[in-house]
Amino acid sequence: MEKIYDKVFEATLVVRPKSAKILKDDEALIKHIKKGALAGGMTLKSLMVDYLHADYKGKKIPSYSIILIVQESHIAIYTYPERNSAHINISTCSSQESLKAIIDYFKSVFEVKSEKDIQMIDIID
Repeated sequence: MEKIYDKVFEATLVVRPKSAKILKDDEALIKHIKKGALAGGMTLKSLMVDYLHADYKGKKIPSYSIILIVQESHIAIYTYPERNSAHINISTCSSQESLKAIIDYFKSVFEVKSEKDIQMIDIID
């Protein structure tokens, strides 16, 4: 029997990598998004990667939108290598502790420039 959730916990991080190379390394980003989800006890379901190119000062720079669908919701990473930053959006129906564990994982990988307050959304009427 599937668990029924009644709350959603969300956070958005704007991060700067400790090494700028990671923003251009899709394999490393995929590894980290999966490790972040597992740190929060999430159940991995599917992964979508959109390969983009930022146009910066006449040069095309590879950038990515990576979305990991988990049983409990999702984690998304959007890279902005021309600005040496990324946005990470985390949403989970699991628990606030799960969300904190995922945030802590990403804080170990990236320098956090800003952190939107964790929001709890009650989805029961």
